[in-house]
Amino acid sequence: MCPEHGNTLQATGGRAWCTASLCPREWGYDRLSNPCTEPATYKITDQKGAVALFCDGHAMDASKNLEGATTTPLEPEAEDGGHD
Repeated sequence: MCPEHGNTLQATGGRAWCTASLCPREWGYDRLSNPCTEPATYKITDQKGAVALFCDGHAMDASKNLEGATTTPLEPEAEDGGHD
C-alpha cells in the first residue's frame, strides 16, 4: 500500500512504486510481498463487530471495500510518552 494513495502499487525487479498520478513514492524492495510496516492510524469495525487496526493506506482500501464497516481515527500518541 502507498501510505497516501492506498492500493496503488506495482512491483517488479525487487522494487515497488506508487502508480497514482504525480506520486513520487518508490521503494527499493518489493513492498507488495512484505508485511506492512506503516503505523496503525485507524480502527476498522466490520458489520459483525470484529475490530482491526490499519495504517492510512490499508484503512483507505478497507473503507472502500468493506461494506458497512466503520472507520475510526486513532488518537495520536502523546509526544511526551503518554505521561500527563
